[in-house]
Amino acid sequence: MSATFLTGATGFIGAEILRRLLGREPDRRVYALVRAETAVFAAQRGREVLFRLFFNDHEATQDAKRRVRWIVGDLTRPGLGMDATARQEIVAECGELIHSAASTDFDLPLDEAEAVNYAGVQAMTELGAEIGRAGRLARLVHVSTAYVAGRRHGVIKPEELPGPEGPFNNTYEQTKAKAERFLRERMGELPVTVVRPSIVVGDSRTGRTFNFNVLYFPIKLIYRGLLPVVPGRRATTLDIVPVDYVCDALLALGRDPATAGRTFHLTADDDAMPAMEFVGRVVDFFNQRRAGSGQAPLRRPRLVNPIAWSVLRRWLGRRLHGRPREQFEAFNIYVPYLLTEKKFVASQTRRALEGLVAYPRIDSYVLRMADYAATREWGKRVSWDPSLLVTSTSLPVTGV
Repeated sequence: MSATFLTGATGFIGAEILRRLLGREPDRRVYALVRAETAVFAAQRGREVLFRLFFNDHEATQDAKRRVRWIVGDLTRPGLGMDATARQEIVAECGELIHSAASTDFDLPLDEAEAVNYAGVQAMTELGAEIGRAGRLARLVHVSTAYVAGRRHGVIKPEELPGPEGPFNNTYEQTKAKAERFLRERMGELPVTVVRPSIVVGDSRTGRTFNFNVLYFPIKLIYRGLLPVVPGRRATTLDIVPVDYVCDALLALGRDPATAGRTFHLTADDDAMPAMEFVGRVVDFFNQRRAGSGQAPLRRPRLVNPIAWSVLRRWLGRRLHGRPREQFEAFNIYVPYLLTEKKFVASQTRRALEGLVAYPRIDSYVLRMADYAATREWGKRVSWDPSLLVTSTSLPVTGV
């Protein structure tokens, strides 16, 4: 029985990777690192993950319990915070390492962000080297982000990586880029593959997600009629990819011997949608629902250029207080990711995945994504219950 060591299994992407490892490979064992102080708490967090993944499928849940071992650990501690016994077992059993854990808090101080996003990668390569010396390491797959590009605009290729000076929008980008630079230094010694998703949204076939931040926040503001203007230019685009594509592509690339030592964009590339087209589609969709219930239509937000937005931001920042100010500041955190003038080239990714994983076009699932978020009230209703996978509209949930 082959085995995988996985970090980030309690997160959005990591949990979907875990689902695939368990559902598609009946002989696969998974050692999943969990941030916890004791084995009891690690097991409890693990049970919560399996509940979300399999819910009322008792057979699948029992099989998962048999094949997943939840390992107490911490990315910020030496040796990933694992005890010697667990580490020895992982070195003896695991030939595949998948590192999907990270801190995506954009406001973290630099030292705290580095402790997770950089030191964690260092510790993973140490583990990989130990497994490699035992002759068992097939691949170390690292989940980075397309936004290591920082504030740069224009065409960005996966082989390109900014230096320490950036400039970057936040410490998340800065530390993820630093981790990639470190990994590039080790690619000659270890079989490393780096994947860079852009903005990851729910499943392309169902809209299902556990993670209602980044793009979902402005969709919520649109839904509530609280987004009168959108900052950007007509050339700005929205680069999003669904979680099913990201996870399927990651696993396919990670098992291909030709991808070792390479970096891949998991991005929309030429399919990136103009920002105002996206906004218009979402507004029109919500207005169809509102018309059915007799509600007044939402107004389509106006596009304002970056200079005007900067003035408006300062003006509103002085006048808003309480919850409105919190929502406004939260929206501003995501602006660099929602309205970008970057093109993340993904042609080599599409070639590597040809015949293995198909890329789903944004226009095939964008309304399904918005509908799922609205009908689940942005996470207030449980989003893992299979009975909720069929949306409240006539949108199809398969065959896209």
